[in-house]
Amino acid sequence: MPTRREAIVKAAGDIFATKGFMGAKVREITDEAGILSGSLYHHFDSKEALALEVVQGYYESMLRSFRTVAGSSLDPGDMFVELIRVSCKGIAQSPGAVGLLLNSGHYLLALPRFAAVACMNDEIRRIWIGVLEAGRASGEWKADLDPDLVYRSVRDVLAGAVRWWSDEGRFSIDELAERYAEMLLYGIGTA
Repeated sequence: MPTRREAIVKAAGDIFATKGFMGAKVREITDEAGILSGSLYHHFDSKEALALEVVQGYYESMLRSFRTVAGSSLDPGDMFVELIRVSCKGIAQSPGAVGLLLNSGHYLLALPRFAAVACMNDEIRRIWIGVLEAGRASGEWKADLDPDLVYRSVRDVLAGAVRWWSDEGRFSIDELAERYAEMLLYGIGTA
């Protein structure tokens, strides 16, 4: 059974994911968690602190996994597929964090309290860019590939799945990752 703090974080993640940081009201979060509004402040000093709690563990977990992929002996194409798999698993494990970042990440990552998370975000970006640059340099991908554009596009496509993917839906998270990897590597054409 989750602790009261865990229930608050889960409720906050759900509300933040759908309404964004600015749109979420503390009262909605406490109602969802089944606590009185004042009880929230026993656990968190502000809504901002609560949002940080929602995303920090997600970033720590993702960064560990991305570092493992980047440190492997896989070729860039296989690393790219693994980064997609890790990203999709993050969506399944932390949908509230992914939804919050999708809705409000630009705002939150600029806040001083989120400096450590912003650093993790930057390192994750560098990992993706490094894999894409390695694939371009090895000739696996086109010489004119823009790693930053590809990274931003892939990041946003994957994160967007949090809005529609469900573990009870058509694809398991592993199947979704495979479909995305195939589509992103080979396109949608028949040739």
